[in-house]
Amino acid sequence: STGTMSFFGDLTVARNAIASVQNTVRGIFAGGRVSPARFNVMDFITTASKGNATTFGVLTAAVQFAVGGCSNSVRGLYHLGTSTWSPVWNSLNQVDSITLASTGDTTEFGTLSSGRYQGGGSGGASSTRGFFFGGLVSGQPAGTKIIESVSFTSGGAATKFGELTVGRRAIAAVTNNTRAVACSGDLADGAINVMDYITMASEGNATDFGDTIGLDLNGASVQNRTRGVMMGTETPS
Repeated sequence: STGTMSFFGDLTVARNAIASVQNTVRGIFAGGRVSPARFNVMDFITTASKGNATTFGVLTAAVQFAVGGCSNSVRGLYHLGTSTWSPVWNSLNQVDSITLASTGDTTEFGTLSSGRYQGGGSGGASSTRGFFFGGLVSGQPAGTKIIESVSFTSGGAATKFGELTVGRRAIAAVTNNTRAVACSGDLADGAINVMDYITMASEGNATDFGDTIGLDLNGASVQNRTRGVMMGTETPS
């Protein structure tokens, strides 16, 4: 049912540009920034009961503009995004892993094909694979089209799954058991309202799904098996 959100609680540290993963019991938030500070903190909530977040552990590096996270019922993965600026963002290709049922620090899980940031991954997962959509490679003017996947069980280097219809960054992704939909994002010259989707069981390029209501970027996303919701987006202004 649609409706206005109500207050749930507070994070352990106020920050933005956070990556998130979840199972049916808890949601876990990682990284983020309050410029110029960067954080490696992870905190979690129990979704069945309102209240403030609790410390979960730390990432292997303090990061901001995290690409995002993806998870199945057992494991959560975070792509670390960026760490420092000198004079361009130092983009990382590292993917960290946590076990959702037990608190603790992340361990290195694998790598993407290139270091990049502000892509999309939150919610982009099947029971066996996690997906990372687009993003910006340091020094390049526009977002990449690449879609990469990693296996939750084996780790290691990501493999190319296909390409988005439009290369972009700052994507929000939602999924059910069959499809993942990459929503909106940012081009080199402004936000875009495009949505495209992949069928997660078979590799290939994304296909047009529809449009978002406005020009959106940097949104957060949640879903169940029926509906995907994008919220808290930033308009071009």
